[in-house]
Amino acid sequence: MKCIIIYDSVYGNTEKIAVGIKGKIPGAVIAKATEVKIPDLCSFELVIVGSPTQGGRPLASVKNFLSEIPKGKLQKTRVAAFDTRTEVKGFFLKLLVTLLGYAAPRILKALTDKGGKPVSQPQGFLVNGKEGPVITGEIERATSWATELSNLH
Repeated sequence: MKCIIIYDSVYGNTEKIAVGIKGKIPGAVIAKATEVKIPDLCSFELVIVGSPTQGGRPLASVKNFLSEIPKGKLQKTRVAAFDTRTEVKGFFLKLLVTLLGYAAPRILKALTDKGGKPVSQPQGFLVNGKEGPVITGEIERATSWATELSNLH
């Protein structure tokens, strides 16, 4: 299956997750959102997009990439989305997350709005605080998710 993992990363945590995902999908390619050529997207059967969550949204580079995809461009493409996020502790943070949400569901909605067919629920992978590192076990969870995605034919 031809797969591309598109991401951006601030502190390297989302990149680590993306690299882990790539390692479990044979032949997958990986690229930063600013490097992807929109016309090339239709050559992939599976497009996976990831971003850190900032203010409940993906990074501007990922939002810009998603907005540049023409409507209907992903009609024959399977899509999946992930984000990195901090563990929510305390009343105020839980309330804030309830109001703002996370990046992955927004990414998946943008991909489906462009015609993509979702193959998984949006996934969130935990980092320790704002800068990380990725919490122990999360890269393994990401690679397990990637194995599930690669088995979809």
